Amino acid sequence: MTVTNILTSDGEMAEVTGSGYNGEGDVLCNHERVTYDSHPIISKIIEVGAVCNNAEIINSQLRGQPTEGALIAVAMKMNLPHLREQFHRERE
Repeated sequence: MTVTNILTSDGEMAEVTGSGYNGEGDVLCNHERVTYDSHPIISKIIEVGAVCNNAEIINSQLRGQPTEGALIAVAMKMNLPHLREQFHRERE
């Protein structure tokens, strides 16, 4: 399972390239690579999907649910794989 598109509430749309549980591919908006500064709303969606998540990807192997793995893979494509380390989890 992979994320292929991200649509924001204000109509901004990003395409996600690549497949599998790895960081190969890009997040593109209007054919330009999305960065945290260039598209903060799309970046925040990816951040939330990665932080509110129980899955892990180790050496392209998923440990957890496929949907959650797909969200982690998008964060990896934006070079944000270690976001959870910046937050303290209270409970689920």
